[in-house]
Amino acid sequence: MPTIAVETLPPAGDAAGRLRRGLFLATGLAVPLYAFPPFRVLGRDVDLASALAALFVLSCASLWIRGRIPRAFVVFFLFAAALPLLVWIPPRPDTFSSGAFLASYAHWLLVTSFFASAASLSFTAASRRSLVLAHSGAALAVAAFALYQVVGVPKQWPGTGVFLIPLQREAFRFTRIGGTFFGGGYTRPTSIFLEPAWLGGYLAWVAACSFGSLLRGSREFSGAARVVLGGAALFCSAAILATVSWGAYGDFAVVLAATFALTSTREARASRAAGALLLAGLLCAVALSPVGRPVRAAIAERWGNLESTPLTGSDPNRVKDSSWVRVRNLRHTTDLFAAHPVRGIGLGQFAIHAERGSLSDASLRDPWCGWVAIGAAVGAGGPLLLAAALLLAVSGVVPRGATLAAVAIVLVLFAAFVQIHTGSYSDLWWWYPVSLAAVLSREAPVFSPVSPASAA
Repeated sequence: MPTIAVETLPPAGDAAGRLRRGLFLATGLAVPLYAFPPFRVLGRDVDLASALAALFVLSCASLWIRGRIPRAFVVFFLFAAALPLLVWIPPRPDTFSSGAFLASYAHWLLVTSFFASAASLSFTAASRRSLVLAHSGAALAVAAFALYQVVGVPKQWPGTGVFLIPLQREAFRFTRIGGTFFGGGYTRPTSIFLEPAWLGGYLAWVAACSFGSLLRGSREFSGAARVVLGGAALFCSAAILATVSWGAYGDFAVVLAATFALTSTREARASRAAGALLLAGLLCAVALSPVGRPVRAAIAERWGNLESTPLTGSDPNRVKDSSWVRVRNLRHTTDLFAAHPVRGIGLGQFAIHAERGSLSDASLRDPWCGWVAIGAAVGAGGPLLLAAALLLAVSGVVPRGATLAAVAIVLVLFAAFVQIHTGSYSDLWWWYPVSLAAVLSREAPVFSPVSPASAA
């Protein structure tokens, strides 16, 4: 009889594989610790997630050498590495800092190689569920501390100041809604992130994992695991509500809409309806409670501020909400993109253009819309690169009914939306959930072909 070529996975006890999987998980768990960098390299703070990501990429070096990285991801990385270098072709922009470019380019290579390397990971179905469960547990703790801040900041409880430990790179950016110059009002929580919007974005993608797992595959998890997933879903939802961040609300709305839309079977639809009613009831109870009343009042006040803020920028003295500043930032970024549509101004150059150009306001030193900002930085190919990464992340989606494949699709939709209101195209805060989507969307990859002996 003719032989049949069969491809097998590496053995379960493969030490190198366990190391890579462990580093990948550890990187994601360290993402919330950006504010507490333990290392300093060449005068720059290096957070733990970046250090672990670098170790993960190094651990995958042998896979790159042996051609074990999926070809499409290799091609993606090569284009991602080459495109920013076009800015070096003369003539370069008048204001260009080689040092700023090289530092940003090094980090860009790190996050894109991390994404490409993640596509080679061989997680089993059980280990992918453990991956989701670990992130849900971490987010549960992060969200719980945010809710502690909601109650504790006004009462000056321990651990609710702008600094937690001396290692912190800068003060938490607590912002107050309402009150007077001397105090009062509502202080938006940041948990261990530097600002509320970053907290909300992180909690939103973990909520995608928790909700998706509960609504589509709760039977795949043990009872204790379902408790963790449910706790993460509830606490993340409440903490996102407490951020009073329009961006975080948008992120969460995308996650919920996409999760419910992908719940299609009859049993799953029943779970979806029950889950939606339970979540709505719990959030209403929180909002109406003594703890939730300040949040509800802050949302109403901020909405009023938004309505009374002119987006035209014609009268800066009337600005009451950050929406006007965001519009101004987008105009500035768009102008840079239009002036340098082919090669861009270069990675890491936004602050230089804001300081030396006609616009010197601090709000223009960093981009706040990633889809436009990456175009301004590296040219028109930048947005196409981000779109390619999102498509690649779900290019290996396993059968439609698979729970975690659906979660991967939600993560990609979240990533596409969050880049509208954050300039996070070079941050692990964005690239990790995209890489996680690539891991969750595909079966464990195959490696060495073997030919079994022919049947007698």
